[in-house]
Amino acid sequence: NETLVVPEFQRDFVWDLDRFALLFDSIYKGYTMGNILLWQTKHKLAHKTIGAEKTKTINQIENKEYTYVLDGQQRLTTLHGILREKEISRNGKKPKLYKIYFDIKNDEFIKETQKIEDLGSRTIKRVIYDGDFDKFRFIDMSQIFDEKLNFPENLIKSEEEVSKSSLKNSEITQEEYFKKDEELKMKESLLKQFATVIKAYEIPQIVDYNDDIDKVVTVFERINTQNMQLDIFDIMVAKTYE
Repeated sequence: NETLVVPEFQRDFVWDLDRFALLFDSIYKGYTMGNILLWQTKHKLAHKTIGAEKTKTINQIENKEYTYVLDGQQRLTTLHGILREKEISRNGKKPKLYKIYFDIKNDEFIKETQKIEDLGSRTIKRVIYDGDFDKFRFIDMSQIFDEKLNFPENLIKSEEEVSKSSLKNSEITQEEYFKKDEELKMKESLLKQFATVIKAYEIPQIVDYNDDIDKVVTVFERINTQNMQLDIFDIMVAKTYE
């Protein structure tokens, strides 16, 4: 959502890939991730779009309603970057694309730089480079909400076509074809079950439509997990940031 933004007084996005994987593990297991606190208002505050490197100054901001993220930037930026396959900036550095995969065999989320013991201690990056990436074992989390991919239907359909072609060209026997078909149906069931769990997760959020800046300052101070001392000066800086 282009109107969902991070106000200038928020700290930078700092989570690492281990925290990325842990967040997705919480979602998968149905653990609560805590409320996301949003402030919907027409007040113009200097801000960044989710995952961006630089803050937009007041003269770069349109006159329209924005939804400012008061609490939950780390979680929302992670979800935006991984699920939407968008480059995100960490610690104010140049935006970069990060990937998280779910390993169905080991029932765990892994980062692309993590060494996989039963694959010769290679990373996902290396496995892809070597050309033996198992797309039915490792689920790229950016595929789950990609409407064009229609995960996992298109993946299954593509594999079915390969099997049918192999049978037609006598590359496999009918018995082998039925065995592949049975294995494929089992894989399809697992992939669909996983996708359903992720898509069904609801992120708890609280939206405040109040334009009382003093109230927003108080709320931010009380919920901020870093005990950041925010006062009216910080808000005014965000209102005049150039």
